[in-house]
Amino acid sequence: MPFVTIKQCRNCGVSHEWEFDAPTLKELRTIKKLTGFAGLAFGEAISESDPEALAALLYILHERDKISVPFDDVDLDFNDFEMRETDAEVAEREALEAGTGKGKGAGHPVSQPGRTSKAG
Repeated sequence: MPFVTIKQCRNCGVSHEWEFDAPTLKELRTIKKLTGFAGLAFGEAISESDPEALAALLYILHERDKISVPFDDVDLDFNDFEMRETDAEVAEREALEAGTGKGKGAGHPVSQPGRTSKAG
């Protein structure tokens, strides 16, 4: 999962920079309950910029920072938003591209505990 940066958050008014390695089990259950996405489907939906998946990601990241935003109220200005690959994701993608020629794949979303950090 990527680095997520929001310059001016519409949900809480601060800037964020999060590194999102993977959701925890509890977060996966919340994501499934809110969106219907389970496991790898959530990661794939994020890479396809699915609005429900993006809202769930932002919801989870805010919860990690103890910022409560109702899921239905999660909003995002895409001009203030950036997602970029971590070094590990770049290496994994390049290895996949070199080995198979396909290049799409972000690993298993529950392979590592999630981390988040807030800048602001």
